[in-house]
Amino acid sequence: MLENLDFEGRKKRCEFRLIGLNTKKNDIIKSINIMQKFLIEKRNKLQEVDKEICKTEEEIFTLEAQEFALNLKNNKVDIKKLNANKVAQTIIEQKDILLKEENEVSPDRENTELLLDDKSIDNMTINVDKSEEDL
Repeated sequence: MLENLDFEGRKKRCEFRLIGLNTKKNDIIKSINIMQKFLIEKRNKLQEVDKEICKTEEEIFTLEAQEFALNLKNNKVDIKKLNANKVAQTIIEQKDILLKEENEVSPDRENTELLLDDKSIDNMTINVDKSEEDL
């Protein structure tokens, strides 16, 4: 008789433990689902921000290209005589000079910040060779 009571007592304790473990398991599953939803929302927001950044960078590039074209037009540059390689080299040289000057003044700023701040195309002068080789 005592054995039956002891067995029934152990059985009840095991059932309570199983119920407790199942409850913990369900709580863990709920928290994982909540975290997954949160991470999915966060990822979607970051993707939207990335799209906006790309769109903004494209708009900036387009505006700079338009500004560059206006500078060419205002300086009455004959595009047929324009050497694209020399123009590109001039832009690169001017950016390098500005980066070097900026690093001397404030070496702790990142180069990406310098490029965003760079408005050198506004003041850029373009040398057009009128030699036959460049045509």
